[in-house]
Amino acid sequence: MKPDGNIFLRGNPHPTDPNKCYFDMWYFTWFPKGANEYFSNSMGKYVDIESPVEHLTGKFGEISAGAGIDQDVSVWQSQQQGLGSRGFKGDYMPYQERRIRFHHETIDRYIDNSLQNFIKKNS
Repeated sequence: MKPDGNIFLRGNPHPTDPNKCYFDMWYFTWFPKGANEYFSNSMGKYVDIESPVEHLTGKFGEISAGAGIDQDVSVWQSQQQGLGSRGFKGDYMPYQERRIRFHHETIDRYIDNSLQNFIKKNS
């Protein structure tokens, strides 16, 4: 969250290559009340409420999503290489991360019906 808006980030797996992903970043902003144009510090230029912002696409290193996001994404490359190394024996997740993983595993079980079957068997 920034003073003039919010950043939303989304990563999606590549359909055929587990070592790649698609990364989307949206920046949503509120215009000051009554203004049709204002200077966006995040974008570094004036933006008009009537004009759509250019949609940028590209590979990591070809375009910038801003210094902070670019730095985060550069870390992902090293993490991905580490996940494929011979020395990687599994993850150790802190409590909050384990809760998120459990949440997604529960959703997956619900979607594939195994959770409903478990509930029926144990009710």
